Amino acid sequence: MKLLSRKNAPFFILCTIAILAFAGCSSGTGTPSEVPAGGGDLAEQIAAIIAKIDPDVPATYGAPEEIIAFGRPAVPIMLEYLKSPNLTGRYAAVYVLSRLAQSEDIPDMLVGLEDEDFGNRATIAATLIWLGDDRGLPILEEAALSDEVLSFSHPPILLADYARRVLDESPQHLPALPDFDQPGGAFLAAPLQKPLQDVKVTLDGCTIKIVLNLQFTGAGATQALADSWSAGIKDMWEGIHCSTCCATSITVNTKVGGDPEEDYAQIDVIQMPHAGARHTSMTTLGGTVMEGGGVNNIGGWWDSNDTPAVAAHEIGHAMGVEDEYGADGKPTGEAVGESEGPGVPSIMAQTWKDKEGHDPEAKARHIDQILAHHGIKCPEECGCKATATPVFGEALAGFFVAFFDVADDQGGHKQFVDLPIEQYLRVEVIDATGPSTGDIKISGAAPFVDVFGTITDGMFSATGVGT
Repeated sequence: MKLLSRKNAPFFILCTIAILAFAGCSSGTGTPSEVPAGGGDLAEQIAAIIAKIDPDVPATYGAPEEIIAFGRPAVPIMLEYLKSPNLTGRYAAVYVLSRLAQSEDIPDMLVGLEDEDFGNRATIAATLIWLGDDRGLPILEEAALSDEVLSFSHPPILLADYARRVLDESPQHLPALPDFDQPGGAFLAAPLQKPLQDVKVTLDGCTIKIVLNLQFTGAGATQALADSWSAGIKDMWEGIHCSTCCATSITVNTKVGGDPEEDYAQIDVIQMPHAGARHTSMTTLGGTVMEGGGVNNIGGWWDSNDTPAVAAHEIGHAMGVEDEYGADGKPTGEAVGESEGPGVPSIMAQTWKDKEGHDPEAKARHIDQILAHHGIKCPEECGCKATATPVFGEALAGFFVAFFDVADDQGGHKQFVDLPIEQYLRVEVIDATGPSTGDIKISGAAPFVDVFGTITDGMFSATGVGT
């Protein structure tokens, strides 16, 4: 979504997350005329809410939250919408039922397993599993191998990632689920009226110092989630250079629970009833951008299923960075969705590994946006300094097909590793210092772990630690 702002004026961005795909289906929208019989005024209200959903407008994907606020009385109506000829009506149904359905609804939900949309089928299958019915298990197993990008997801996620999370966190491995009397109620909480000093961007010499103060509250807020999200944010945004080579230094301060702190962003964390439950997470950004710096007021509604990469994407918005994907969930072009290094996706374009196994990353252009957003310019004296490129740099840097074998297995670990016969590996020359020496990094898809080594007299060795 575009970031609309101007100096000395209020501005807002909205970033949402939903989980669903449509492929080869009609994208017709529900209308108030599509009202299931017997629903009365509530059915008409629900139809009007569904009519707000536009597949081409990501900001509308969270409309079903308004239906969830009605609670269990909405369930019979949404069960009827599973038979809707319109994609948006069925999308709203699986979204709401993933949060409100109970075991008594299982017979009427089975029709969803035959939905022509893969994402709808997977969501119903996930919900049934958590209600004790495993008839949708083959659908989830198929979805776990899919390479589709989920539509109705903002930022986009993979159907495979959703399905694998459901399968990995199956009920037999989970404690008893909490009872939710008012699912989604926290979503309707009014934002704080008092301005928050929650994001600070300053320049210290050639270092871009960014301080994020995040307070997580709500039923889903836990220290473990706060720690995971904080680590994901720091890993993504720490030490990234802008185009003129100033580098970031990130501090993430977190609080969990308690009364709202005036210097902390307020993020209400919705507790999801299970790994397949749907919720549209969002981050709002408003405030006044001033010369030489800025005050940004972050508010948000995240959920307990959000990953560290999603948190890093959302915080990108909080710092002033725009989305880099279209309504279909696909990057809006290689120059935007991919990095200056080929094949590595932007965190603002996607939140999953690419086909070569590379994690998304923050880019120099993102840091440029942050600086511009806060009215800061990196001094000319901080410009890049030319470094010598080693003779071996040009020959080594790039992608190579690697063939694997285990020459020695003193620890007896080979039996536990699904060793690929061959795989593409990416070689990077980093911190090169001369014509015959330099540090290298080699990375690839799992089970390969990143390894680092040194070039010496035309030879190199590299080691790494991981599973």
